[in-house]
Amino acid sequence: MSDYFNDTHEQVRLSARKFITTHVRPYIDDWEEAGEFPRDIFRKAGEAGLLAAGFPEALGGMGEGDV
Repeated sequence: MSDYFNDTHEQVRLSARKFITTHVRPYIDDWEEAGEFPRDIFRKAGEAGLLAAGFPEALGGMGEGDV
């Protein structure tokens, strides 16, 4: 690891990469052509835990601070 990043940072990075590979990359050209970005992607990102990583556990986050 490094002085700046811990195991949680690495887990979040890998989760984000997997999410983008699965839920964004295959569709990005279609979204660009349509000129739209589906709102549903935010729900999916939230379900994957990507939107609350830096929030306290009491608020449903991971309690990791800056991630």
